[in-house]
Amino acid sequence: MKKFKIFTALFLLAAIGLTFVQPALAVNSKTYGPYKDVGTNHWAYDAVTYMTGKKIISGYSDGTFRPNNKVTRAEFAKMMVLALDLKLHNPKDKSFLDIGKDNWAFKYIESAKYYLTGFRSSNGDYFKPSQAAVREDMAVALVKAMKHDEIEGSGILGTYRDGQLVSKNLRGFVNAAIKKGIMKGYKLDGGKMEFRPQNDLTRAETAVLLYRCLKEEEEKVTYDEDKITYDDEDEDECDDDEDECEQDYSKPVVKVETSDGKLIVEWSKTGHSKFAYYKVVASKTDNSPKYPEDGYFVCIGNRNSTKAVVKNGDKYNGGDFGGVFKSGEKYYISVTTVYKDKKVPGNSVLVKMP
Repeated sequence: MKKFKIFTALFLLAAIGLTFVQPALAVNSKTYGPYKDVGTNHWAYDAVTYMTGKKIISGYSDGTFRPNNKVTRAEFAKMMVLALDLKLHNPKDKSFLDIGKDNWAFKYIESAKYYLTGFRSSNGDYFKPSQAAVREDMAVALVKAMKHDEIEGSGILGTYRDGQLVSKNLRGFVNAAIKKGIMKGYKLDGGKMEFRPQNDLTRAETAVLLYRCLKEEEEKVTYDEDKITYDDEDEDECDDDEDECEQDYSKPVVKVETSDGKLIVEWSKTGHSKFAYYKVVASKTDNSPKYPEDGYFVCIGNRNSTKAVVKNGDKYNGGDFGGVFKSGEKYYISVTTVYKDKKVPGNSVLVKMP
């Protein structure tokens, strides 16, 4: 079972619309790995190799990766879908005036829309698919994929010489990307920093940033896996072949049991198409804990994964009890289902850590 569908996906080129095909296997060697132009001493080697193994990126028929090629916004949308393992959507109505349903990138852009930036005018919204993706676009995508909140204000960007060049509506995301160490700036002579938000993204840069995102998300997940079955039809998509789609923002029903010295937290699955992720939440003093007010234990981006295991000594993000679960202590345990436009907390259960 896949651990992620978002970052469950998560930061995110086998078929990103660049007319790629798999590189020749003969290129593989101790010196070059998958591509003859990305050797073991290349700064992006680990990321490119890992992402190739995951079939998120691929190269060209001549065995090259072409790490310095630019990435367009449409290509970026496709890589997001592949990296986050998002299901392709084919909605009745298009979101952007310049992307029709006959465009190869239509489904990818619609499927990854939540992680992307757009351009709003008096006529409507535009995507500008052929325009190069830039660093501030990546900041938005990675912060959303890794489930971080925006950081408003100019405190962080105010220390960057080009902070005002970041698009106004994206500054909170860039602030978060810098503070969380997801993206770094450029240090100039004299110690000043630049973020260079409008710099084009290269294939190598994109591979490295997405690699960081995926590796961090893999390390975050601490829940056990169960073998599951799937329904014949996916009820949560509203596409062309459906006459209507009525959905509820379901409140998770939470139960907690003790087994082998661990707490087993389980909750009901949501079927809503705007699902983003589940947050398992705990508190010692709040009898109705919820995210983000009470922090979180684990973030789960796979709607079918509705189970988490909590052990003595497990670390907790934020909250009111010191950041570590301790045996003998009592906790209120709950789950908040986070949708793309709202957060819905479930019931809480008071339990004692074995």
